[in-house]
Amino acid sequence: MNDSKFKIALFLRLILVTLFVSFINDSFCSDLYRVTTDKLYIRTGAGKQFEKSDSLKKDEEIRIDEIIDGWGRIENSESEPGFVSMDFVQMVNEEKGSTDSNAPTRDWTKAIFPLLVVFGPLIYFFLFRSGSNSKSSSKNQSAEKIQFLYECRHCREIVRLAQTPSIQHCQAKSIKGHDWRKLGIVGNVHYSCDYCGLGIYTKHKPEQTPCSAKAIGNHNWSKS
Repeated sequence: MNDSKFKIALFLRLILVTLFVSFINDSFCSDLYRVTTDKLYIRTGAGKQFEKSDSLKKDEEIRIDEIIDGWGRIENSESEPGFVSMDFVQMVNEEKGSTDSNAPTRDWTKAIFPLLVVFGPLIYFFLFRSGSNSKSSSKNQSAEKIQFLYECRHCREIVRLAQTPSIQHCQAKSIKGHDWRKLGIVGNVHYSCDYCGLGIYTKHKPEQTPCSAKAIGNHNWSKS
């Protein structure tokens, strides 16, 4: 994958993780409010028609996790859900002189998060998949360009291939086939054997394979 696609994919992952954390935080965390009236009743439902279950004093702080028709849902002392009128409470942040700056973010997060959940993996898969394919393709192309020189130990035939040649019938052996030895990667540097005079072009110094001019010994390559 090229650098630009990698950066885009990484950026999308960071956005997705950030929005996910924000979404979870907004979904499961409640806001802190302070009572602004002398006595605030807690009711069993969202409305004045519901019974009073408890009361709060002025300046008491409560956490509201849901607002329904102007009534905030809280947890009372008995761990049962209760509701208070939002007309008599104020968010702590607002009381300090700032508005709830997270509200627009929450709305935007809740709107964009489902879209990212659906389309984020598709975009991420497309970027990484296409990058992986192009990388694999370039590797294959590079592999195809690399060729090697092989020499048969019996007949001294030289071939140029990307992989080990077939051991088909060798003219120097009536029963056995070729016995190929890899000399090196094809290149533009000329090397010759000091013993048999064989000259080849390779990228690096050729391998020390058996030499036909030596009963027991290998080629002695010299750059020329």
